[in-house]
Amino acid sequence: MSKRVMCIGVLVMVSLVHNAYGAVEFRDTTGDHLWKTAGNWYPTGVPGYGSGSVIIGGSNTCLIDSTTTAQTDAIYAGHSYRPAGTCYLNIDGSGSTLNVKGHFWLGASANGYNCTTSLTNGAFVKTAWVTASSYTEIGAASGSIGKLNITGASTVFEPYALNLGYSSGSNGQMYLYSGTVNFGGNLTIGRLGDGKLNLCGGSILNQAGSYNSIYMANATGTTCTLWMTNGLINTANGGLVVGNVGSATVTMDGGEMDLGFLWLGTAANPYSSGVVHLNGGLIKLSGTNLSVKSGSTLDITGGALSLGGTVTDITTYGNVTAYGGEGVFHYEYVSGPRTIVTALPVGIGNLWNEEAELSTAQHITFSGTTRQGAFTDPGRTTLIEAGGNVYAFFRQYAGSGNFEIYRAVSTDGGVNFTVEYNPC
Repeated sequence: MSKRVMCIGVLVMVSLVHNAYGAVEFRDTTGDHLWKTAGNWYPTGVPGYGSGSVIIGGSNTCLIDSTTTAQTDAIYAGHSYRPAGTCYLNIDGSGSTLNVKGHFWLGASANGYNCTTSLTNGAFVKTAWVTASSYTEIGAASGSIGKLNITGASTVFEPYALNLGYSSGSNGQMYLYSGTVNFGGNLTIGRLGDGKLNLCGGSILNQAGSYNSIYMANATGTTCTLWMTNGLINTANGGLVVGNVGSATVTMDGGEMDLGFLWLGTAANPYSSGVVHLNGGLIKLSGTNLSVKSGSTLDITGGALSLGGTVTDITTYGNVTAYGGEGVFHYEYVSGPRTIVTALPVGIGNLWNEEAELSTAQHITFSGTTRQGAFTDPGRTTLIEAGGNVYAFFRQYAGSGNFEIYRAVSTDGGVNFTVEYNPC
């Protein structure tokens, strides 16, 4: 019943926008798919500010190319004026620009009206930045899917409030491979529907002067995930809530998060919970505002958790575990003060602290007291593993090719072993 109510609400909203301001339909009449072609639009001509809302049907393809600056009051892509299916809205190339004053909805109509949008090769898109109470909705309507792909080192996406999975029963997905996302309001992964954010490169930043945050699972009964293998998330003026009302999961295999706070579950919501798997990369808090609510878990098997302060027992912040409770924590204290927490399995032995000249090979061999080989990792403390019983930490000296082997561990007490590092 709730899904029906949400569907009606979304359709009524689109209808109200259509009736109040008029709507311009992208029909691709000429078949060239281009936004800039006047003959592709109904009733007539390329829209601009004041022309009304743009609607793109569920089976259309529309391209804003490198010669086009598109301006409009609002966009509803994946709209039911065309047959159900997936529409494609692509903004491609240096010079391609899309400015949307109000709503930017992908998957705008309910039940099978999907939209995939790709920002590539230096595109610039700014949405929901003028009209009050406007939102960028990736996966806007119940039963429909919105996807946003971003790639290209100079590609920029600047939404205000950004929601992945806006309505109950919707599905919103964002894949960032390179480029920059600057959000001005909150970024919500799973407002009332399912939300997914995959970060394989690039940067997600809250805009200068913004104290907004990333929230996951603003409703119960949804699937909300964040998977990070590379890149940067910087909400140092705000933070990250993993499980605000419902449940959410973060898997971090690489990259860096700079956060003002990290909360797994919230005290105000009894059904909220969060799980963070820190397998690699760095989670860096500006202070010590870490909270792991009962029923939530922060498990460290690789990478590092860095806190702005002196911390002697990370478990005082809640259910923080090393290797699912089968490991131990290692604390490193640096100036600031700052505490860097890493994890090791139980059974530590054979500790060394030496230097090695390292080049670009992807293996390191330890034999007796000889340490030789090579390793490449840009200035980061890294844990590497081989054979399930050998671990080693490495750290690069700034501005040099020298790496410090500051801890090597053999959990079975051996001294002759090889550690291999296989980067993504």
